[in-house]
Amino acid sequence: MTGAAALACEAVTVRFGALIALDKVSLNFLGVGIHSVIGPNGAGKTTLINVLSGRQRPSEGRVVLDGRDITSMQTFLRARSGIGRSFQITKIFPTLSVFENLRLAAQARAFRLQPFWRRVQGYQALADQAERVAIDIGLQGWKDAPAEQLSHGDQRALELGITLMTEPTILLLDEPLAGVGEHEIDRTMALIERVARGRTVILIEHNIDVVMKVSHRIIVMDQGAVLSIGTPDEVRRDPAVRKAYLGDDHAGA
Repeated sequence: MTGAAALACEAVTVRFGALIALDKVSLNFLGVGIHSVIGPNGAGKTTLINVLSGRQRPSEGRVVLDGRDITSMQTFLRARSGIGRSFQITKIFPTLSVFENLRLAAQARAFRLQPFWRRVQGYQALADQAERVAIDIGLQGWKDAPAEQLSHGDQRALELGITLMTEPTILLLDEPLAGVGEHEIDRTMALIERVARGRTVILIEHNIDVVMKVSHRIIVMDQGAVLSIGTPDEVRRDPAVRKAYLGDDHAGA
């Protein structure tokens, strides 16, 4: 990994009544590479992603993008600033074709209000971008098919493609393997590794074998706080992590 911190949170706390979902969390996501966030259910992983993407305002602390405080910045403005987000539940337009899903995402970035007097087919640059991304995500052969006809793994790939249409430099991926069949896991992770090149990727994933394989750095959370940070090998051998989450099976893996 190289480069200065692109995205950071500083002493971020999130409270929901008496529940503390995040407790003074400070993290720097340094340069390009895959930063995986793991931990047991309720550890605060998705809340952290929500704070970084702007869907959740912190009770305390701040979020910084390239040295600029974006704590109060709205979600759509963060997207325009280069932060892309995928979700646990696939968010696509099932009756539209793969190509139309991608082009619609490009329109959302290109126009705040699309000129009503000009047909979308007149914007060749958007169509060209949708064609390129369809190739990047391996769905060029399904370009004209309704999204609802895709396998779940391919729908996850399409959702990632929709996120890529916003040209993000930072990708927040929340459980991209959720619902993906065993036979599609390797292909999905190969896609994520491919699109991660030149980007900062923050990944939440429960498949520990995948996390250990693809991550440059792993952040372990427990009860809303950071328990450990390190390379896969360092985290695997951390006694506190094994006790709280991994178990002894990963100690010498």
